[in-house]
Amino acid sequence: MNALKQAVRTYARCHANRDGLAVTTVPGLRTMCVEDPAGDLHSVYRPLVCFVLQGAKRMIVGSEERVFYGGQSVIVAADMPVVGRIVEASSGAPYLAIAVELEMALLREVAAQIGDTCSLRSSGMQTLSRKIPKERCSIARRA
Repeated sequence: MNALKQAVRTYARCHANRDGLAVTTVPGLRTMCVEDPAGDLHSVYRPLVCFVLQGAKRMIVGSEERVFYGGQSVIVAADMPVVGRIVEASSGAPYLAIAVELEMALLREVAAQIGDTCSLRSSGMQTLSRKIPKERCSIARRA
């Protein structure tokens, strides 16, 4: 994991915008490295899986608010407006994350294969933790 964190941090130093977001040469793959948290970031998230490697980020979707910490992941299954704020980061331990965009057709296929084990949430965001057994992991889908 430390090698991945270092790779994200190194890549972001060279390629990140002022918000810490760095688009990679791999289509749909982005990294984020933030050492000094600023204010809220308003954006529209496309379907994606985001792996928080270090630090923490608060996300608000509609009236639901969640904080995602290092070691957790979030799946966003539909385009949705999000207000995000990095809440845990420093120069010694920056917020680090990797996001992989998902294709809706592929997402629908995966959701169909999961079937009854799929947990639906009205906000469209779901926390996955490495502590959750595989049989309890869920995918979020916006109705």
